[in-house]
Amino acid sequence: MKVRVITGVLGGLFAISALILFRYPLMGIVATLFTGMAVYEVERMAKITNIPLIALSLAVSLFIPPALEYGLLEKMTAYVPLSVLLTAYVIAALLLTLAFFQTTRFEHVCVALFSSLAIPYAMACLLLIKNAYRAEYSKAFFVLFTGLASSWITDAGAYFIGVKFGRHKMSPNISPKKTVEGAAGGILISALFNLVTFLIFDHFFFKGGWIPFWLVLLISVLLSLAGMAGDLSASVIKRNYGEKDFGAFFPGHGGVMDRFDSTLFVLPCLYALVRLAGKT
Repeated sequence: MKVRVITGVLGGLFAISALILFRYPLMGIVATLFTGMAVYEVERMAKITNIPLIALSLAVSLFIPPALEYGLLEKMTAYVPLSVLLTAYVIAALLLTLAFFQTTRFEHVCVALFSSLAIPYAMACLLLIKNAYRAEYSKAFFVLFTGLASSWITDAGAYFIGVKFGRHKMSPNISPKKTVEGAAGGILISALFNLVTFLIFDHFFFKGGWIPFWLVLLISVLLSLAGMAGDLSASVIKRNYGEKDFGAFFPGHGGVMDRFDSTLFVLPCLYALVRLAGKT
């Protein structure tokens, strides 16, 4: 428990530092590195031994976040349609399957393709949101902080409330330790935390009139639910492979994928809301 708390606090401080310095490349570098690590953890868990396939999928996953952040993908698709690029990637992965058919199953190709596209896009949403509010530093910080807080505070709150008051299992066949009481507590704590954060920012930076407080609560609840769905989805993957954690990069928390599994649902949802609000 002590190691878990210390790691969580240090990780939170590091995340806040990256958000404060979001104008600089630090956030993009960290997001890209964590993307590659998360993809590798999933592929390792799936027991993929096809080295060229791993190398190809990692190259694609490391390319996507900076490509989206700096508009490189838009420049590429001006000459070659995205559908053609994706088709070429799938064909290349299948050709590597043919070349190493004795050690590669179709499942491995599916895992490599899915993880190298879904995980990088989700992490890139962090950078896309940053770009959407590039000229509005306080709003950028608040939106990004709200996204990460909705994910991590919901998870932490659900854990501690569940340990203390949990009685009813939420999903015993997927994640036996999660309880309904813990989930409700995590959502409530996250919503209150985000509301207090918003009121502070609204008073000192927004000067009122940006968004109503009830919308902050609603978005917080929606993001918390998305985070829980992401966490449970990752638990299903681990259960399919008989593993407890994706890795061990964060002591007491597991690997990068264990720490960011909920954000893989939260960040795309948050980016969708930003786009709906007229930010591109």
